[in-house]
Amino acid sequence: MSRVKQLVVATVVAILMVVGALAPGWADDHVPGELVVRFADDPEISPSGGGYATTAAELDDIFDLYELTYARRLISSQSELQNTYYLRFPLGENLDEIIDDLLELTNVLFAEKNWLMRADSPPNDYHFTHDSSGDGKLDQWTYYKMQSNRAWEITQGATSVVAAIIDTGLDWQHPDLNANVWINVEEDINHNGVFDNAAQGAGGDLDGVDNDNNQFVDDVVGWDFNDFDGNPYPTDAGSNHGTNMSSLVSAETNNAIGIAGGTWHTRIMPIKIASAENFSAFYAAEAVDYAVANGAHVVNMSFSGETPRQALHDAIVDGHGAGVIFVASAGDDNYQIARYPGSWTEVIRVAAVDSSLYKTITSNYATDVDICAPSAPSGDAERGNMACAHDPTAQAEENGDDPPHVYRFTQLATSGGAAQVTAAVALLKARYPNASANFIRSELYRGAVDLPDPLFGQGKLGAGMVNPYRSLTQWGTISANTTWGTPGQATTVYVSGDVTVAAGYTLTIVPGTTIKIAKQDNEHAGADVDLIEINVEGALVANGTAAAPIRFEAWNPESSEDWVGFYFDSGSGGAVIDNCIIRHAEYGIESYISLTVTNTVFQDCRYAGIVGQDGTLLVQGCV
Repeated sequence: MSRVKQLVVATVVAILMVVGALAPGWADDHVPGELVVRFADDPEISPSGGGYATTAAELDDIFDLYELTYARRLISSQSELQNTYYLRFPLGENLDEIIDDLLELTNVLFAEKNWLMRADSPPNDYHFTHDSSGDGKLDQWTYYKMQSNRAWEITQGATSVVAAIIDTGLDWQHPDLNANVWINVEEDINHNGVFDNAAQGAGGDLDGVDNDNNQFVDDVVGWDFNDFDGNPYPTDAGSNHGTNMSSLVSAETNNAIGIAGGTWHTRIMPIKIASAENFSAFYAAEAVDYAVANGAHVVNMSFSGETPRQALHDAIVDGHGAGVIFVASAGDDNYQIARYPGSWTEVIRVAAVDSSLYKTITSNYATDVDICAPSAPSGDAERGNMACAHDPTAQAEENGDDPPHVYRFTQLATSGGAAQVTAAVALLKARYPNASANFIRSELYRGAVDLPDPLFGQGKLGAGMVNPYRSLTQWGTISANTTWGTPGQATTVYVSGDVTVAAGYTLTIVPGTTIKIAKQDNEHAGADVDLIEINVEGALVANGTAAAPIRFEAWNPESSEDWVGFYFDSGSGGAVIDNCIIRHAEYGIESYISLTVTNTVFQDCRYAGIVGQDGTLLVQGCV
């Protein structure tokens, strides 16, 4: 039994307010008691005498009859959305009857329930949901291990984010990749958004002119530094590595074929510097410079060497200074050794772990490793991700094969680990498009999962295993003054585990911010290991406005106790809670300190809106 249930069942010392009483849960996939109504002319709904008044008598009659408890106009600069209102009625009212009465008014354009939207179903890519080998492991088990499937509920990536893959080229015609290939729009002569590898006179994109003046002629989808042309296609049999890595970063997802990518929409910029396993450091330096100059946000380098090369380092330093994030593999020698480019401080060095979160058989390890990603150890029956791989001699074997565009199981090793970290970086960049590279890196490391491997305790496996879901959400202890939300923007912050504001620090939440709280406590901590709590040992400033309230609500609402609520212990530093909406909590606020709560709505809280213990609670303008 949770702390609050024990409290309520035993004795409630002081319940100052009971609101949102014992809601029956979610019926008919809508929020109980809530409507969205659009009017032809603004009826100017406003508080009046404990209720609400309008400029239309017939509307006043309806609101009086059904006891309208709250009304707010939709805030929008779009003319077609003006005169739209959010209305709330007591939970027992029949919304269908209210809608019928409203629709009889000529001024009402539409009236509908506040329908709930659920997270999209898992992607329908074949290998994401199948165990092709019958060994009990899904083909793309690493995405579940990293909780990528949950991260995709927050962001699936963005077409505005570009990931350069410096490698052996890319099968840019592959049906599971072609939609996500970066296009240099100024070199796309026929402006159709794809690379047509033919002369301009034949309807293609090749005109022999450097149209964007970047010193590379006809570089529509990237560049081949081996042949010095704009077709980075893997021409040699066995040169699948670049296509493998690209598919891990951004295979087209939810298209009913093949595999899912680490992101669904990131644009892949292929830059070819090798045809087989040997990567030229000089070509790599040129490739880094090309990626940076042409707008890449993150650069994947799934290769390494023992000797640092100055030209490559100089190019990376320049790109790092411009805010580009570099990711490289740790190498597969099963040794504690420096490998470059990964060992340079400007680069995220990625080691590999298995499904038990121990270092794989081959992965290198060292104090300069930054993070790990799940992989399939060499010689083990466990499969890695299915990767799109071009092999012109391959026979059709796997679901979705269309030779020469095929799918193959591959041992990911640290190369695949780097690509999976690159995908996580791209998700973070999509979620925080204006954030600095330092912020993206810090969030990447913050979300990493601790490892049982003793090498992790020795500081030789970096921050642990990458987990984009944890990186994209809030959880754990806040031990610095922190702000959630962006001034002037309607921002959403996702919470996946218990949050504790440490003593001496303040969590400030910007007006207009919505806090979405997951149904399950991903960290399995706190007084209730199943549901999420927000514990305030320091201070909380949730100072919304009437026009931009702060909302705390369930991520995907299921009941009136989807999360626990706020808890202020006797040593808490206090709070400002004004113009907030607190929903779906087991209780709203439990406080052992004197606390003032103003202009705040409590709805669908299982036991009580506010539970006071050993303190004085001042409640004003709350419903």
